[in-house]
Amino acid sequence: MKIIKKILFLLFVTLLLFGVTSKAKDKININVDNRVIQKNQEFNITIGLKNEQIAAYTIWIYYDSEILNVNQTDNNINVVGNKIIATGVSETGKNFSADNLVNLKFMAKQEGNTIVYAIGEFYKENGKKVDIQYNQLEIIVGNDEKEQISVKENVSQNLTKDNANLDIFRLDIEGINPEFNNQITDYYITVKESVDNIEVTAIPENNNAKVEVIGNNNLKSGLNIIKTIVTSEDGKNKKTYKVYVTKTNNEENANADLETLAVEYNNIFPDFQSNITNYTLEVANNVENLNILAIPNNKNGIVQVEGNEKINIGKNMVYITVTAPNKVTKKIYSIVVYRRNSDEEATYNNNQEKSLNESSSTLKRMSSEGNYEPIENDETIDMHEEEQEKQELVNKKNEEVDKIFAIAGSIISILIMGIVIIRIYRGKK
Repeated sequence: MKIIKKILFLLFVTLLLFGVTSKAKDKININVDNRVIQKNQEFNITIGLKNEQIAAYTIWIYYDSEILNVNQTDNNINVVGNKIIATGVSETGKNFSADNLVNLKFMAKQEGNTIVYAIGEFYKENGKKVDIQYNQLEIIVGNDEKEQISVKENVSQNLTKDNANLDIFRLDIEGINPEFNNQITDYYITVKESVDNIEVTAIPENNNAKVEVIGNNNLKSGLNIIKTIVTSEDGKNKKTYKVYVTKTNNEENANADLETLAVEYNNIFPDFQSNITNYTLEVANNVENLNILAIPNNKNGIVQVEGNEKINIGKNMVYITVTAPNKVTKKIYSIVVYRRNSDEEATYNNNQEKSLNESSSTLKRMSSEGNYEPIENDETIDMHEEEQEKQELVNKKNEEVDKIFAIAGSIISILIMGIVIIRIYRGKK
């Protein structure tokens, strides 16, 4: 009994010590020389890890390209839209200090407040991943001191308490499609059987909103659904972003992509790509049904189209569901179809007619300015008639030549027959 008590005591002490010494996950360190700046002012941001040694890293930095402009970066950095990607690997293969990994120079081009986010993946020389949380830094841009104070006091001026949108969403595995858009809630990815967990980074537009990620650990073979639930600050709204994860080593058997998607007599927007799942289409008032051509990438896939018949005036939803050959993986393409009402149709037709008239006027103006010389209709007709007459003459000449050859051929045939008859007659004598 005493031995059991000693063991329990030691376990208690160990747990107590572990609880005392354990600490929260470290965050990426973001430093700026001035958080409150003026329009057209340059400032520097450095990104790194405090008291950490690493051998390789990839950092994604997100910023508002309408407010900030990237003026200068390191050589190991690529700028794509509003995203900066920085990568680095130890030349010796050994760990190095991560205090200062990225140096960026920005210029403020518009008043307002913005947040710079940094998300990263970091590895030791032995390949072990370093568990580091993302971080963010608010930058306030004002034209004068009074405006800066006003902006600072309204740090969430564009984000209401009922906002349940994500601002940034990414997985630690490449291949998710479509590309993230906070108005799109369904995403798809196929991973190898060796993948058991997927790390999800989900940052809400309103920093006070709550984010919960479910289903990203202990992935099973086949279909898995990762749910990212965003609850607005006031608790009134919830938005769920889903990632449909197929875990398999047979990627082609899990292929639920479309190869072709088209609507007869209409053009969808944007142009079809297999990794884009959401489209829009506007149709005329007299269109009631849509003929949709949807061909799966894998010939053994199954395609089902819903909502393309009995189109109502206004907004309609058409869904194209593709089931992969494995009968488990599914992918849904959607088309928002807007059917014009009678008034909108009349306006549309008037605009089309106006556009044609403007095009005609432009051609006439260009002609008068000497920039364009259209051929008049009468001249065009005369040219056609002249060409036709020439062709008729050629045809007549060809017919005459053919007749001459035909007559000559007949004469030769008669002469040959005459010679043959004479020889036969002489032979009989």
